[in-house]
Amino acid sequence: MIGFIDKKFKKMPGRYMAQCMLVILILIVILTFLDVVKETALIASLGATTFTIFTRPSSYMATSRNLLGGYAV
Repeated sequence: MIGFIDKKFKKMPGRYMAQCMLVILILIVILTFLDVVKETALIASLGATTFTIFTRPSSYMATSRNLLGGYAV
């Protein structure tokens, strides 16, 4: 594989797919609730955050302090 997909994916693909589906549902609810469909910058940053969390979960940038701190600013 390329190296950016978690090595445990082959052992538990169902769990990873369930997590992705859960994130998609949560993002749909958040975006609908906040009515930010017109605000593409927020949508793009949420997509980038989701990508970072699920492709590199053990990296420094995927820590909760960095993620929540980035949105708090």
